[in-house]
Amino acid sequence: MWWILACAAPVEPSEVFVAPDAPGPFDAVTWEDRFTDSAGVELTVQIWGPTTAARGTDGVQYDDLLQGEAWSQGELACESPRPVVMFSHGSQGIRWQSFFLTEAWAEHGLIVVAPDHPGNTFVDSSGDRAEIAAARPGQVIDSYDWLLAESHDAESKLFGCVDEAAGYLMSGHSFGAYTTLAVGGASLDIAGLREICETDDQFFCGAEHLFDEDKVDLSDPRAVAILPLAPGGAIAFGPHLADITGDAYVMGSTLDEKTPYETEAKVIYERLGGSPMLGTLIDGGHFSYTEMCVLPLSEFDGCTDEFLDIDVAKDLVEVTALAFTKRWLGWEEAEAWLPPDDAPDLEWDQR
Repeated sequence: MWWILACAAPVEPSEVFVAPDAPGPFDAVTWEDRFTDSAGVELTVQIWGPTTAARGTDGVQYDDLLQGEAWSQGELACESPRPVVMFSHGSQGIRWQSFFLTEAWAEHGLIVVAPDHPGNTFVDSSGDRAEIAAARPGQVIDSYDWLLAESHDAESKLFGCVDEAAGYLMSGHSFGAYTTLAVGGASLDIAGLREICETDDQFFCGAEHLFDEDKVDLSDPRAVAILPLAPGGAIAFGPHLADITGDAYVMGSTLDEKTPYETEAKVIYERLGGSPMLGTLIDGGHFSYTEMCVLPLSEFDGCTDEFLDIDVAKDLVEVTALAFTKRWLGWEEAEAWLPPDDAPDLEWDQR
């Protein structure tokens, strides 16, 4: 179990089960930080965590664009180490793109860290996609190493917040879901990409020229559970998706135009090893897992009237993601929300 109750001690909010569809027992606090990764690249990371401090500010504005409910003041509630989620944004997304979910994780007691992937954000899309695909997993791993270093630093806000032996849940959206699968244990099928890309120019073509090996492992064994959202990259992994045998919950959308359900989410789910789960948003779109629908940039896939209502979609994503997370942490009670009752817009499968 995540934390064991001590009979003589007061019960902390994180030591009792809180339903995934109920408000978390904490407020969420968030801020951004920067560090230099192992490749010498400066990464910006967003951190979310739980706090019991009295609210002192209004909700944070992410990059002065979108208003969240988390706030920027208050010490983290790290009397005991917290479970960790690492989150990877989509192609031309940004680290806080799914803050409804990252804030919810924090409100339910977890630490969440999400890096920007340089050259592949909506403020900087100058990077080469093959090189970005090769670099993304390492950027997540370096961000987790940075988190561990901060947890050992008595001067850091994150001091004492992480148990290095516990590992982390890896999640991400779209290109970030590819990143999730790579970090989570699926090797790149470079031999398969060479064959496919001789006659077709698919999204991951070009990566085959970056490696001499036929199979490339970019994983982190500390990523012990995965939650890919609207995933892309089935051809990047081929048969090596079966290498992932731990806890896995895949979410896809039937009307996804960018990473089509039948060739991506469904195929990825079917190829995973172990006993994965698949949640399918009926009439959901690619951006049903994000806050992007409120940006005045374009009519995103998943945001317009022909798609599942975005608030319904986000609620299903949040509740099932929290339930999966709590089950991973040992709460058997969470099974009751996998899937939730009375969810006609969610189709469920489990092997």
